[in-house]
Amino acid sequence: MRIVYVPLDDRPLNYAAILRAAAIAETEILVPPRDLVGLRDFTPSLLQQAQWLASKCDKSTYLILSLDALLHGGLIQARSLRTDRERIDNAMILLSKLAERTGDIHAYYVVKRLWGNVFHRKELDRTEDWGRFSQELAAEVRRSGRSAADFYRLCGEGECSIGQWPPDELQTLARQRLEQLEEERAVIRLCGKLGIQLHLAVEDCVPDGVQEVELEYLLEEHSGKGVTVADGADEAGAVLLSGALMQATDGKPIPVIAVSYTHLTLPTN
Repeated sequence: MRIVYVPLDDRPLNYAAILRAAAIAETEILVPPRDLVGLRDFTPSLLQQAQWLASKCDKSTYLILSLDALLHGGLIQARSLRTDRERIDNAMILLSKLAERTGDIHAYYVVKRLWGNVFHRKELDRTEDWGRFSQELAAEVRRSGRSAADFYRLCGEGECSIGQWPPDELQTLARQRLEQLEEERAVIRLCGKLGIQLHLAVEDCVPDGVQEVELEYLLEEHSGKGVTVADGADEAGAVLLSGALMQATDGKPIPVIAVSYTHLTLPTN
């Protein structure tokens, strides 16, 4: 078995650690060159990513694929309000073509945290406030009796309020979360149709926070077959790779990639 691994981005656990594992693993692990991997300020070409995948994938391939890398170029880009609709549509087409030519695909997609990108210490200090707001927002969704998507639509139209949160900021946030939910649902449906095993990696999950009500909405029409859910975005690719190596070696010792991984308990999953 040959493993092709497309990382979420270039951060050490996603890229450097995988390269080290590939160097000592008995199983062949192919990782894209750095210019095909997203950085904080660099978005790789989807066309070049597609060409690399086409040259490496066939029916004998076990593909571990970050859908955020494919759809957006990386996690930083995926959290952004600036959505490249053309890239997303083309990436969905590419995913369908990969399903036709690749033996086994295990894809992972990040359910984004509420506070987006953090580059400065003063922004990091606000994450506790965002955690409390996430819980307040989830409580409001539940009290409304609506799905997360319907609640976001109302908020986006200025029909909701959350405590002292500025209405214009709430509208912007609601529209962004709704856009992300719609993309997540499209990903779940497409992977189900194509028979792709999908892992939803919940980023910086806040207990009783808004990601839990979003997941309830995303999984309400899904039986759970073919979809797994767990806390941890950066860790997800390494965990999937560990599973692939265990399968390839029939349980023999494998290179160790240390991660902390806690499963969520959701009523609908």
